[in-house]
Amino acid sequence: MGVRLKTLPIGIQSFEKIIGRGSLHVDKTACLAKMIGGEAEVWFLSRKF
Repeated sequence: MGVRLKTLPIGIQSFEKIIGRGSLHVDKTACLAKMIGGEAEVWFLSRKF
């Protein structure tokens, strides 16, 4: 039996849909806290690849 990978939620904006469909979710709250607190040297915010 192989490992089942989660799908990427490309184009899905709703957190409920992402979780409900079993898609991959990455929580970047800690990264944002560092940026706001001034600990990050570089800011790169992008919604596209």
